[in-house]
Amino acid sequence: MRHMEMYYGKNKPFECGFNNRESMQQNQLNNLRMKYCARILLSDANVFKENVIADAKNEANTAKHNEQKGATYKG
Repeated sequence: MRHMEMYYGKNKPFECGFNNRESMQQNQLNNLRMKYCARILLSDANVFKENVIADAKNEANTAKHNEQKGATYKG
């Protein structure tokens, strides 16, 4: 995974860059999950890539329209 890019196989303690505080670490992991998800969904190997892009645009337009009306998104 992405945090393993920092591993060089040496005998010193492995520091992958995650925060020691659990709440911050959870936030870091969630961000990594979102990055991986986006990469997979937008990959050229994904046969549904165009559908994903169209759906994302529709959701963004709906959210923008609702924001202009003062409505809150109920996802």
